[in-house]
Amino acid sequence: MKNISTKSFSRLAIRILAIASVSLFWLMVQSNQVQAQSNCAALESGLKGLEAAKSRLQQSLQKAAGEEKPLLVQQIRETEAEIRQAQAKLDRCKGITMSWHVAGWSRLALLFPPTSVATPQRHPLIFAWHAHGGTMQNAAQDMGFQTLWPEAIVVYPQGLKTETHGDPNGNGYGWQKELGDDGNRDLKFFDAMLAEVRQKYAVDEERIYTTGFSNGTGFSYLLWAERGDKLAAIGAVSGVLSKSEQNQPIKPRALISIAGENGLDPGAVNATIKRASEINEAGPREPCDIPGGAPANTKCHLYPSLKNTPVKQITHPDGHHYFFWEPEEIVKFFKNHKKQ
Repeated sequence: MKNISTKSFSRLAIRILAIASVSLFWLMVQSNQVQAQSNCAALESGLKGLEAAKSRLQQSLQKAAGEEKPLLVQQIRETEAEIRQAQAKLDRCKGITMSWHVAGWSRLALLFPPTSVATPQRHPLIFAWHAHGGTMQNAAQDMGFQTLWPEAIVVYPQGLKTETHGDPNGNGYGWQKELGDDGNRDLKFFDAMLAEVRQKYAVDEERIYTTGFSNGTGFSYLLWAERGDKLAAIGAVSGVLSKSEQNQPIKPRALISIAGENGLDPGAVNATIKRASEINEAGPREPCDIPGGAPANTKCHLYPSLKNTPVKQITHPDGHHYFFWEPEEIVKFFKNHKKQ
Protein backbone atom coordinates (compact mmCIF):
# COMPACT_ATOMS: atom_id res chain seq x y z
CA MET A 1 0.00 0.00 0.00
CA LYS A 2 1.41 3.37 -1.03
CA ASN A 3 1.93 6.01 1.62
CA ILE A 4 -0.35 9.05 1.35
CA SER A 5 1.69 12.24 1.12
CA THR A 6 1.07 15.07 3.58
CA LYS A 7 -0.12 17.28 0.70
CA SER A 8 -2.61 14.65 -0.53
CA PHE A 9 -3.85 14.05 2.99
CA SER A 10 -4.40 17.80 3.49
CA ARG A 11 -6.39 17.99 0.25
CA LEU A 12 -8.48 14.99 1.29
CA ALA A 13 -9.14 16.51 4.71
CA ILE A 14 -10.19 19.83 3.17
CA ARG A 15 -12.53 18.02 0.78
CA ILE A 16 -14.12 16.01 3.62
CA LEU A 17 -14.57 19.18 5.67
CA ALA A 18 -16.17 20.95 2.70
CA ILE A 19 -18.63 18.08 2.16
CA ALA A 20 -19.42 18.00 5.88
CA SER A 21 -19.98 21.77 5.92
CA VAL A 22 -22.40 21.59 2.99
CA SER A 23 -24.27 18.69 4.61
CA LEU A 24 -24.49 20.59 7.90
CA PHE A 25 -25.75 23.67 6.07
CA TRP A 26 -28.57 21.75 4.38
CA LEU A 27 -29.52 20.12 7.67
CA MET A 28 -29.76 23.61 9.17
CA VAL A 29 -31.87 24.82 6.22
CA GLN A 30 -34.25 21.87 6.56
CA SER A 31 -34.44 22.39 10.33
CA ASN A 32 -35.24 26.09 9.84
CA GLN A 33 -37.92 25.26 7.27
CA VAL A 34 -39.53 22.74 9.64
CA GLN A 35 -39.39 25.31 12.46
CA ALA A 36 -40.97 27.97 10.22
CA GLN A 37 -43.77 25.59 9.23
CA SER A 38 -44.32 24.78 12.91
CA ASN A 39 -44.50 28.49 13.79
CA CYS A 40 -47.03 29.13 11.02
CA ALA A 41 -49.13 26.17 12.18
CA ALA A 42 -49.13 27.50 15.76
CA LEU A 43 -50.22 30.95 14.56
CA GLU A 44 -52.98 29.41 12.43
CA SER A 45 -54.20 27.35 15.38
CA GLY A 46 -54.21 30.44 17.62
CA LEU A 47 -56.18 32.40 15.04
CA LYS A 48 -58.82 29.66 14.82
CA GLY A 49 -59.06 29.70 18.62
CA LEU A 50 -59.67 33.46 18.65
CA GLU A 51 -62.32 33.18 15.93
CA ALA A 52 -64.07 30.43 17.91
CA ALA A 53 -63.95 32.62 21.03
CA LYS A 54 -65.51 35.52 19.11
CA SER A 55 -68.28 33.23 17.87
CA ARG A 56 -69.06 32.12 21.44
CA LEU A 57 -69.15 35.73 22.64
CA GLN A 58 -71.54 36.67 19.83
CA GLN A 59 -73.85 33.79 20.78
CA SER A 60 -73.76 34.92 24.42
CA LEU A 61 -74.56 38.48 23.33
CA GLN A 62 -77.76 37.30 21.63
CA LYS A 63 -78.97 35.86 24.94
CA ALA A 64 -77.64 38.61 27.21
CA ALA A 65 -79.64 41.31 28.88
CA GLY A 66 -79.03 44.42 30.98
CA GLU A 67 -75.48 45.32 32.03
CA GLU A 68 -74.05 42.13 30.59
CA LYS A 69 -74.53 43.36 27.00
CA PRO A 70 -72.00 46.24 26.95
CA LEU A 71 -69.41 44.01 28.65
CA LEU A 72 -69.80 41.37 25.95
CA VAL A 73 -69.65 44.02 23.20
CA GLN A 74 -66.35 45.25 24.66
CA GLN A 75 -64.97 41.70 24.84
CA ILE A 76 -65.94 41.11 21.20
CA ARG A 77 -64.11 44.30 20.14
CA GLU A 78 -61.00 43.27 22.04
CA THR A 79 -61.13 39.79 20.51
CA GLU A 80 -61.51 41.29 17.02
CA ALA A 81 -58.39 43.39 17.64
CA GLU A 82 -56.49 40.23 18.66
CA ILE A 83 -57.78 38.47 15.53
CA ARG A 84 -56.44 41.29 13.32
CA GLN A 85 -53.04 41.08 15.00
CA ALA A 86 -52.96 37.28 14.70
CA GLN A 87 -54.00 37.45 11.03
CA ALA A 88 -51.22 39.96 10.30
CA LYS A 89 -48.65 37.65 11.94
CA LEU A 90 -49.95 34.66 9.98
CA ASP A 91 -49.86 36.61 6.72
CA ARG A 92 -46.24 37.50 7.40
CA CYS A 93 -45.46 33.87 8.20
CA LYS A 94 -47.22 32.18 5.27
CA GLY A 95 -47.59 35.02 2.79
CA ILE A 96 -50.66 36.13 0.87
CA THR A 97 -51.31 34.82 -2.65
CA MET A 98 -52.44 37.73 -4.80
CA SER A 99 -53.77 37.57 -8.35
CA TRP A 100 -54.09 39.87 -11.36
CA HIS A 101 -55.25 39.68 -14.96
CA VAL A 102 -52.63 41.50 -17.01
CA ALA A 103 -52.23 41.70 -20.79
CA GLY A 104 -54.48 38.68 -21.25
CA TRP A 105 -52.67 36.55 -18.66
CA SER A 106 -53.65 35.38 -15.18
CA ARG A 107 -50.76 36.30 -12.88
CA LEU A 108 -49.91 35.39 -9.28
CA ALA A 109 -47.49 36.58 -6.62
CA LEU A 110 -46.78 35.62 -3.02
CA LEU A 111 -46.71 38.76 -0.87
CA PHE A 112 -45.40 39.07 2.67
CA PRO A 113 -46.78 42.20 4.37
CA PRO A 114 -44.60 44.13 6.83
CA THR A 115 -44.73 43.27 10.51
CA SER A 116 -46.04 46.71 11.49
CA VAL A 117 -48.92 47.45 9.12
CA ALA A 118 -50.86 49.32 11.83
CA THR A 119 -48.27 52.09 12.14
CA PRO A 120 -48.01 55.19 9.90
CA GLN A 121 -44.47 54.11 8.98
CA ARG A 122 -43.70 53.75 5.27
CA HIS A 123 -42.17 50.43 4.30
CA PRO A 124 -39.42 49.33 1.91
CA LEU A 125 -40.65 47.14 -0.95
CA ILE A 126 -38.66 44.25 -2.46
CA PHE A 127 -39.58 42.41 -5.66
CA ALA A 128 -37.72 39.06 -5.77
CA TRP A 129 -37.80 37.12 -9.07
CA HIS A 130 -37.16 33.37 -9.24
CA ALA A 131 -34.87 31.69 -11.78
CA HIS A 132 -36.14 30.02 -14.95
CA GLY A 133 -37.94 26.85 -13.92
CA GLY A 134 -38.58 28.16 -10.40
CA THR A 135 -41.70 29.12 -8.48
CA MET A 136 -42.69 31.92 -6.14
CA GLN A 137 -42.92 29.43 -3.24
CA ASN A 138 -39.40 28.13 -3.79
CA ALA A 139 -38.06 31.67 -4.12
CA ALA A 140 -39.69 32.65 -0.81
CA GLN A 141 -38.02 29.65 0.88
CA ASP A 142 -34.60 30.07 -0.71
CA MET A 143 -34.31 33.86 -0.52
CA GLY A 144 -36.15 34.53 2.75
CA PHE A 145 -36.13 38.34 2.50
CA GLN A 146 -39.29 38.43 4.64
CA THR A 147 -37.26 37.03 7.54
CA LEU A 148 -34.16 39.15 6.96
CA TRP A 149 -36.03 42.48 6.73
CA PRO A 150 -39.29 42.26 8.76
CA GLU A 151 -40.19 45.92 8.16
CA ALA A 152 -40.20 45.42 4.39
CA ILE A 153 -43.00 44.39 2.06
CA VAL A 154 -41.68 41.44 0.04
CA VAL A 155 -43.23 40.24 -3.22
CA TYR A 156 -42.28 36.97 -4.93
CA PRO A 157 -43.94 37.03 -8.39
CA GLN A 158 -44.72 33.85 -10.32
CA GLY A 159 -43.39 33.60 -13.86
CA LEU A 160 -45.10 32.12 -16.90
CA LYS A 161 -43.84 29.37 -19.19
CA THR A 162 -41.08 31.00 -21.22
CA GLU A 163 -38.79 29.85 -24.02
CA THR A 164 -35.04 30.14 -23.46
CA HIS A 165 -31.92 28.79 -25.19
CA GLY A 166 -31.80 26.02 -22.60
CA ASP A 167 -35.57 25.46 -22.72
CA PRO A 168 -36.67 25.98 -26.35
CA ASN A 169 -40.05 24.35 -25.71
CA GLY A 170 -40.85 26.78 -22.91
CA ASN A 171 -41.62 24.18 -20.26
CA GLY A 172 -40.17 26.21 -17.39
CA TYR A 173 -41.56 29.28 -15.68
CA GLY A 174 -39.55 32.46 -16.24
CA TRP A 175 -39.37 36.07 -17.37
CA GLN A 176 -38.94 38.11 -20.52
CA LYS A 177 -35.30 38.87 -21.28
CA GLU A 178 -35.49 41.81 -23.68
CA LEU A 179 -37.73 44.81 -24.18
CA GLY A 180 -40.61 43.73 -26.43
CA ASP A 181 -40.40 39.99 -25.64
CA ASP A 182 -43.82 38.34 -25.19
CA GLY A 183 -45.59 41.68 -25.55
CA ASN A 184 -43.76 43.02 -22.47
CA ARG A 185 -46.10 40.92 -20.35
CA ASP A 186 -43.72 40.89 -17.37
CA LEU A 187 -43.02 44.62 -17.40
CA LYS A 188 -46.80 45.15 -17.42
CA PHE A 189 -47.11 42.63 -14.58
CA PHE A 190 -44.58 44.62 -12.54
CA ASP A 191 -46.57 47.82 -13.16
CA ALA A 192 -49.81 46.16 -12.02
CA MET A 193 -48.25 44.70 -8.87
CA LEU A 194 -46.59 47.97 -7.90
CA ALA A 195 -49.85 49.89 -8.36
CA GLU A 196 -51.82 47.50 -6.13
CA VAL A 197 -49.18 47.22 -3.43
CA ARG A 198 -49.10 51.01 -3.27
CA GLN A 199 -52.88 51.01 -2.76
CA LYS A 200 -52.84 48.40 0.00
CA TYR A 201 -49.71 49.40 1.94
CA ALA A 202 -47.71 52.48 2.88
CA VAL A 203 -44.78 52.08 0.47
CA ASP A 204 -41.60 54.09 0.93
CA GLU A 205 -41.18 55.43 -2.61
CA GLU A 206 -37.46 55.96 -2.02
CA ARG A 207 -36.93 52.29 -1.09
CA ILE A 208 -38.30 50.09 -3.89
CA TYR A 209 -35.86 47.31 -4.84
CA THR A 210 -35.59 44.49 -7.33
CA THR A 211 -33.53 41.33 -7.01
CA GLY A 212 -33.46 37.88 -8.55
CA PHE A 213 -31.50 34.82 -9.51
CA SER A 214 -30.37 33.89 -13.03
CA ASN A 215 -33.29 34.66 -15.39
CA GLY A 216 -34.82 36.61 -12.47
CA THR A 217 -31.68 38.75 -12.36
CA GLY A 218 -31.89 39.29 -16.10
CA PHE A 219 -35.39 40.65 -15.58
CA SER A 220 -34.19 42.83 -12.68
CA TYR A 221 -31.66 44.37 -15.05
CA LEU A 222 -34.44 44.93 -17.59
CA LEU A 223 -36.44 46.68 -14.87
CA TRP A 224 -33.43 48.87 -14.11
CA ALA A 225 -33.26 49.86 -17.78
CA GLU A 226 -37.01 50.34 -18.32
CA ARG A 227 -38.40 51.20 -14.86
CA GLY A 228 -35.33 52.68 -13.23
CA ASP A 229 -37.24 55.78 -12.12
CA LYS A 230 -39.18 53.53 -9.69
CA LEU A 231 -36.17 51.74 -8.18
CA ALA A 232 -33.63 52.48 -5.44
CA ALA A 233 -31.17 49.62 -6.02
CA ILE A 234 -30.71 46.28 -7.77
CA GLY A 235 -29.58 42.97 -6.26
CA ALA A 236 -28.21 40.75 -9.03
CA VAL A 237 -27.28 37.09 -8.51
CA SER A 238 -25.88 35.16 -11.48
CA GLY A 239 -27.22 37.36 -14.24
CA VAL A 240 -26.16 40.03 -16.73
CA LEU A 241 -27.50 43.11 -18.46
CA SER A 242 -28.68 42.16 -21.96
CA LYS A 243 -26.73 43.56 -24.93
CA SER A 244 -29.79 45.37 -26.25
CA GLU A 245 -30.07 47.33 -22.98
CA GLN A 246 -26.40 48.16 -22.47
CA ASN A 247 -26.45 51.24 -24.69
CA GLN A 248 -29.80 52.55 -23.46
CA PRO A 249 -29.95 55.69 -21.28
CA ILE A 250 -30.32 54.22 -17.78
CA LYS A 251 -30.75 56.06 -14.49
CA PRO A 252 -27.92 55.68 -11.96
CA ARG A 253 -28.94 53.16 -9.31
CA ALA A 254 -26.89 51.31 -6.68
CA LEU A 255 -26.05 47.75 -7.75
CA ILE A 256 -24.77 44.68 -5.94
CA SER A 257 -23.76 41.83 -8.25
CA ILE A 258 -22.92 38.32 -7.01
CA ALA A 259 -21.78 35.58 -9.39
CA GLY A 260 -19.68 32.42 -9.50
CA GLU A 261 -16.49 32.11 -11.51
CA ASN A 262 -17.76 28.78 -12.87
CA GLY A 263 -21.32 29.93 -13.54
CA LEU A 264 -21.65 32.69 -16.11
CA ASP A 265 -19.34 33.85 -18.87
CA PRO A 266 -16.86 36.10 -16.99
CA GLY A 267 -16.71 38.39 -20.01
CA ALA A 268 -20.46 39.04 -19.89
CA VAL A 269 -20.35 39.68 -16.14
CA ASN A 270 -17.41 42.08 -16.48
CA ALA A 271 -19.15 43.89 -19.34
CA THR A 272 -22.20 44.36 -17.13
CA ILE A 273 -20.06 45.68 -14.25
CA LYS A 274 -18.21 48.02 -16.62
CA ARG A 275 -21.47 49.41 -18.03
CA ALA A 276 -23.04 49.71 -14.58
CA SER A 277 -20.00 51.64 -13.36
CA GLU A 278 -20.31 54.02 -16.31
CA ILE A 279 -24.04 54.55 -15.66
CA ASN A 280 -23.45 55.14 -11.94
CA GLU A 281 -20.39 57.34 -12.51
CA ALA A 282 -18.48 55.01 -10.20
CA GLY A 283 -14.76 55.39 -9.60
CA PRO A 284 -11.89 52.90 -9.62
CA ARG A 285 -12.51 49.70 -7.72
CA GLU A 286 -11.31 49.09 -4.21
CA PRO A 287 -11.38 46.00 -1.99
CA CYS A 288 -14.35 45.40 0.33
CA ASP A 289 -15.21 42.93 3.08
CA ILE A 290 -15.95 39.33 2.10
CA PRO A 291 -19.48 38.33 3.21
CA GLY A 292 -19.78 36.03 6.19
CA GLY A 293 -20.42 32.45 5.07
CA ALA A 294 -18.93 32.97 1.61
CA PRO A 295 -16.45 30.29 0.49
CA ALA A 296 -12.69 30.71 0.51
CA ASN A 297 -11.23 32.64 -2.43
CA THR A 298 -14.33 34.84 -2.72
CA LYS A 299 -13.44 38.32 -3.99
CA CYS A 300 -15.20 41.59 -3.21
CA HIS A 301 -14.70 44.84 -5.12
CA LEU A 302 -16.48 48.15 -4.59
CA TYR A 303 -16.72 50.86 -7.22
CA PRO A 304 -17.67 53.93 -5.12
CA SER A 305 -19.79 56.76 -6.47
CA LEU A 306 -20.18 60.36 -5.34
CA LYS A 307 -23.90 59.98 -6.16
CA ASN A 308 -24.20 57.15 -3.61
CA THR A 309 -24.90 54.76 -6.47
CA PRO A 310 -21.93 52.41 -6.07
CA VAL A 311 -21.38 49.11 -7.82
CA LYS A 312 -20.44 46.22 -5.54
CA GLN A 313 -19.13 43.06 -7.21
CA ILE A 314 -18.76 39.79 -5.30
CA THR A 315 -17.25 36.84 -7.14
CA HIS A 316 -17.14 33.40 -5.54
CA PRO A 317 -15.30 30.31 -6.86
CA ASP A 318 -18.43 28.17 -7.32
CA GLY A 319 -20.98 27.80 -10.11
CA HIS A 320 -24.48 28.93 -11.01
CA HIS A 321 -26.10 28.60 -7.57
CA TYR A 322 -28.04 30.66 -5.05
CA PHE A 323 -26.31 30.48 -1.66
CA PHE A 324 -27.65 31.08 1.86
CA TRP A 325 -25.33 34.07 2.53
CA GLU A 326 -26.38 36.03 -0.57
CA PRO A 327 -29.82 37.36 0.54
CA GLU A 328 -28.37 38.72 3.78
CA GLU A 329 -25.65 40.54 1.84
CA ILE A 330 -28.27 41.98 -0.53
CA VAL A 331 -30.43 43.21 2.35
CA LYS A 332 -27.45 44.92 3.99
CA PHE A 333 -26.72 46.66 0.69
CA PHE A 334 -30.35 47.69 0.16
CA LYS A 335 -30.61 49.17 3.65
CA ASN A 336 -27.75 51.52 2.82
CA HIS A 337 -29.26 52.87 -0.41
CA LYS A 338 -32.31 54.99 -1.11
CA LYS A 339 -33.39 56.27 -4.51
CA GLN A 340 -31.11 59.13 -5.54
